[in-house]
Amino acid sequence: FWNDDYQLAFLPAFEEINRAWRAGEWPLLTESSWVCGNLAGEYQYGTFSVFINACIVAVWSFGLSLPAKAAAFSMVHQAVLAAGSFTLARSRGITPPLATLVAVVACLNGWNICWAATNWIAALTAFAWLPWAWWAMEQTVALPQARWPVVATAVFLYLVLTAGWPFTVLMLLVITGWIAADQLARGLRGRQLAVAAARLTAGWLAGGLLALPALWMLLTSMQGSQRASDINSLQWTWVMPPTALPALVLPTVTAVWETFFDTRRHVSLELAGGLVPLAILGAGLLEQRGRLDRQVCWLLGLAGVALTAAMLPSMGVFRWSFRWLPLFHLALVLAAAELASCRQPRQTPVVALGLVAGGGLWLLATGGSQPEFDWHAAELLVIVVAWVGDALIFQRLNWRHTAAVTAWLPAVVAAGTLTALFLRVPPNLAVPVAPLGENLLAATPLEPDRLYLSAYFGNDIPTRPQGDSRRFGAAIRPGNTAMFAGVRTINGYSPIHPAGIARMLPFETHGFLSPEGWAWVLRHALGPGEVFDQLGIDGLIVSSTAAQVGLPPAAEWQQVWQTEEARLFHRKAAGLNAATLLRSNDPAGQRPEKLPLAVAGRQRLAVDIPADGQARLVIVDRPWHAGWRATIDGSPATVVAFEQVGLAVRLAPGQQGRLKLAYEPAGFMIGGPIALATLVCLLGWLAGLPRASRLPPPETAAVKTAQPAGA
Repeated sequence: FWNDDYQLAFLPAFEEINRAWRAGEWPLLTESSWVCGNLAGEYQYGTFSVFINACIVAVWSFGLSLPAKAAAFSMVHQAVLAAGSFTLARSRGITPPLATLVAVVACLNGWNICWAATNWIAALTAFAWLPWAWWAMEQTVALPQARWPVVATAVFLYLVLTAGWPFTVLMLLVITGWIAADQLARGLRGRQLAVAAARLTAGWLAGGLLALPALWMLLTSMQGSQRASDINSLQWTWVMPPTALPALVLPTVTAVWETFFDTRRHVSLELAGGLVPLAILGAGLLEQRGRLDRQVCWLLGLAGVALTAAMLPSMGVFRWSFRWLPLFHLALVLAAAELASCRQPRQTPVVALGLVAGGGLWLLATGGSQPEFDWHAAELLVIVVAWVGDALIFQRLNWRHTAAVTAWLPAVVAAGTLTALFLRVPPNLAVPVAPLGENLLAATPLEPDRLYLSAYFGNDIPTRPQGDSRRFGAAIRPGNTAMFAGVRTINGYSPIHPAGIARMLPFETHGFLSPEGWAWVLRHALGPGEVFDQLGIDGLIVSSTAAQVGLPPAAEWQQVWQTEEARLFHRKAAGLNAATLLRSNDPAGQRPEKLPLAVAGRQRLAVDIPADGQARLVIVDRPWHAGWRATIDGSPATVVAFEQVGLAVRLAPGQQGRLKLAYEPAGFMIGGPIALATLVCLLGWLAGLPRASRLPPPETAAVKTAQPAGA
């Protein structure tokens, strides 16, 4: 449950969020990274989701190890997803055993296990609430007089919008359109259609206002970022090939995918979970001779839309189209459960018996193969024919006395086969796994008061644990792992790649430099009075590979620590926790004056400025973000971005006294009150029900009506 991005990006950020809350601060910024310094603006960490923040604080209260924290956080959201999928299925009249099948497949399908729960956790924290939002929107249309479905829609949309995964927002838009199209197909017209549309729109509007701080901060952070610059480029990476479709039944089938690295044969575990739904649908088609219920057809249509989208190229924040697969799995299993529900009593035991044979065949096929097994067309044909034959034979049987037992077999077979698969085949075949350990929770050998640049390259990060080597990273702190111990670095892992530090240094997504970038630093940034000195960088971490390109000048930097992993250098004349004071007439190459910080917090800073008759620039060793405000002795001061990177304040001649800086972004300071006011209005509207809606139950009302007038 702790792979790749979960190791290098998400769990370190959750550690910092927990630390911020325990210090009594909203986790907007972090001191542990300049590249990923704006946690709220990164969006994917869910800093405006009440549920995510509560989960982090709760899980981190148990003193678990790092992998256990990751697993516990995933398990909480898997439970939410299971409950929502079960509720959605039950609201459609699906029996509890088949609703359990929906929950099992929605949670344990290959995409959720291999990517969401173990790597891109933001995909799970958002998708966990999608079935709940789907259910609330359907209730909003089905109960036009009730207020609670609109409020529920707004709340669940808020939880999706603030969870940090744009793909899930797009999925909900598709589902909303699908619900509207379904109502039109049912013949809803005129006033009824207008009421349904107005209620859905009101739910979306209220949910958007509740999530306004998160959306506002995201848009602000995106301005000028690398992600904004490539928003129009077409992406073919992780587009699902049609040749991977057999993996719905046999997940160890390999197909040629365009992966992160190159075009290669990939074990298509993302499609695991289709065995039971396809068996039910296949047997149902045979039994009903192709005539399916209308609602089943609508769900199959939605599954078809999601599957088609997964096979088309994508753009911008919606890149990597295979991220549509969790919606496909959910819609497919819902369609199968609708078809096999108790409204067709003969079908459930018949199909379940077919599932036993199909599941046994599936276990035989996957249990005896290696992940790299290459299926041939003849073998696939034999397996598919045998599977269809089983469904054909068993759909002819009618064991009336086994219905109570066989009703649960679809869920049991689905859970058993998926469990057997992931016990047999590792779910992290497509992603690197760094050998990180608990030593990252301690700052040693780094010093928390210093600001470091970690010069490491992509090949410095091991991709697989080897033996008892889980001690990697204490020096170079790859990705966001500096947040584990609160160490201050300018490196970081940011998919958005915000403007500023990314323009000065060519950091890659995972926080590492290129050899050319490190060579530029050695030539232009390390001397006294150079840009790194002005920004306050007083520590260098040089990996063994980067050391082959070059080392910092010995006259300015002193080596204080060395292992096989890296060397550690400290500036000889460092000003720890200090602001840099630049005067307009300071000579080039001279070390600038350092002023100690009187207050050094995440979102609050202060420094005492001495009297001087010159114009000056005060540079604080923090990254610049839109939203910083400055005052000096109560008078406003101008905040600027020094070299488009550092936080700085421009002072006029004669200005002196206490310079105070506070991070007060409009998305938080204005969006927060708007969200709170929206919540109060929703609760007031829900509580202010008219008297007519507080009538007694129908049978009681009928009894009272029948009484004599004088009673």
